[in-house]
Amino acid sequence: MVNKNIIFLGMPGSGKGTVSANLEKKTNIVQISTGDIFREEIKNKTKLGIEIQKIVESGSYVPDNITNEIVKNKIFALEKENKKFILDGFPRTIHQAQFLDGLNFNNYVVIYLSIDADVVIKRLSERFFCPKCKRTYNLSSFRSKKHPYCEIDETQLIQRADDQPEAVKKRLDVYENQTKPLIDFYKDKNKLFTIDSNRNIDLIIKDILDIIID
Repeated sequence: MVNKNIIFLGMPGSGKGTVSANLEKKTNIVQISTGDIFREEIKNKTKLGIEIQKIVESGSYVPDNITNEIVKNKIFALEKENKKFILDGFPRTIHQAQFLDGLNFNNYVVIYLSIDADVVIKRLSERFFCPKCKRTYNLSSFRSKKHPYCEIDETQLIQRADDQPEAVKKRLDVYENQTKPLIDFYKDKNKLFTIDSNRNIDLIIKDILDIIID
């Protein structure tokens, strides 16, 4: 039984979303993905979604005031149901981490998925997804059997704007400047566990389960 909430830290492409989805299937924990929330807003062409789309496609982060409010609402809703959760994609800045502290968010561990930058660049540049069913593929590790079409519904696959080479480089620069300081922030709180994310997904999941399950 999982008795702790999880915060994931790591470069874009380090596997936070994939690992979160796997843990959600194997345990009672719920994934809160800010990226998924943003993409839903964009898909629905809401006023917020249009604003977010411009920011995301430039490779920048969505401003704290928008992200904080969305995450707070999700956390409060899950805590009312006594559910443990994964924060995937939040916090990304010290300010966001301090915002979490202000919510009396205490029962958690921080998993830092450590990965080589060249592996990240290769992963993201080879990532494609189906705009219809949202299934994600990778040319090296999970290639569609019907590439360049989705093997489920045969829709033509596309690449996210923020996975284009120039946007990837900007995302890594933003990570270095804004998100990497969180490693020291949580290390000082004795909350940080480092996991090697260059490895097979099964090994990564095993190591994390050893941390979060009594």
